[in-house]
Amino acid sequence: SFQNLIWQRQGLPLDLISVLIAVGAASEAVMFFAFRRFAARLSPRIMILISGVVSCIRWTAMALEPSLGWLFALQLLHSVTYAMGFLACVNFIAKWTAEDIAAEAQSFFVVMQQGCAVLALFLFGTLADTYGASAYFASTAIAALGTVLILASILLKSPEKT
Repeated sequence: SFQNLIWQRQGLPLDLISVLIAVGAASEAVMFFAFRRFAARLSPRIMILISGVVSCIRWTAMALEPSLGWLFALQLLHSVTYAMGFLACVNFIAKWTAEDIAAEAQSFFVVMQQGCAVLALFLFGTLADTYGASAYFASTAIAALGTVLILASILLKSPEKT
């Protein structure tokens, strides 16, 4: 939500911002269709780790106020930073929960994700108002924390397609 406002502050016209948002949404849709291929080759935790690393790269690059060409490339990474990460989490839950509570576990995950999104929007709005694009460094920090936690999980229990 605030990305649009930041881009507007950076001087991008609204019609170009719309195209950038559409590129991100299209890349997300492609990942939703292609995810099965990734899931056949990689464990959910490895995909979550990849999503975290790419998120750190993407948000750091966004904080540096990249040129338009880079913005398009960074928007394509939305397929990994959101879609792959989300689907890998759902896949992980499906593999690690008993069938009788799988629906509740996935619902709980989505509710927690929505709650975190509300909190993130509130906090990011305050940061974006004060720091502009540099607010993305806070996103990088959160992504880095999640990446470290997933890496710790992998080191504690090596993935065997889980």
